[in-house]
Amino acid sequence: MGALGWSVHPIAVPAASFPVGFPVPSLAFLTGLPIAVRDYLPLALPFAILTVIGGINVTESARIAGDDYRTRDILLTEAIATLIAGVCGGVSQSTPYIGHPAYKAMGGRAGYNGGRFAGRRSRCALAGGCVAGGARAMRRQRRLIATR
Repeated sequence: MGALGWSVHPIAVPAASFPVGFPVPSLAFLTGLPIAVRDYLPLALPFAILTVIGGINVTESARIAGDDYRTRDILLTEAIATLIAGVCGGVSQSTPYIGHPAYKAMGGRAGYNGGRFAGRRSRCALAGGCVAGGARAMRRQRRLIATR
């Protein structure tokens, strides 16, 4: 055991704590922006391209299901939701939901998606909050309401 370091240092049990934090919009991220662009742009760019392609795919998928949305509007909504989530501390990009045709074929309307939204909100509240996920769910709900 000594060779592995287990008997050299005592094991300290961390104190149990459950910090709760709410997103506070700020511009504090601007101070680290030059470093983030320099170090992480090669990683972020492919993800940005993937979300744009995902938005186009979802829009076309909805069009095949019979709902005609403007691709520009979907991509702008996605971009604005991602920016708002980023200002509030979100670290993931938002993207439109791809299950639209399947839910429409099953007869899902605004009530079905509203139930999914409520379920996701409760899970996110328990997990510490999901800003970007909420924006995505609200967009889906608006799309389903528009199909009525």
